[in-house]
Amino acid sequence: MVSLVIGRLMIKLLFFGRLSELAYDAPAIIKATSINEVIDMLKVKHPLLAKELNAPQVLVAVNHKLSDCNVVLKPGDALTFMSPVTGG
Repeated sequence: MVSLVIGRLMIKLLFFGRLSELAYDAPAIIKATSINEVIDMLKVKHPLLAKELNAPQVLVAVNHKLSDCNVVLKPGDALTFMSPVTGG
């Protein structure tokens, strides 16, 4: 079920890699109209997470497709943030 609340969209948030550790108590669903608004809202209670989300190496996906922060969000979108992965 998709809910619209005062012009803002209900967006599902997913965090992977190091970001999942920083987001352990971040909301799973947030009311926002853009990716930048999501990051701005997270700054209030999760400043370290928000700072990491702004790092140039963090990948952003909307509905499992890589995107940039300029994409327009739609009701029910899943917004995924992925930190760089290293290893061998």
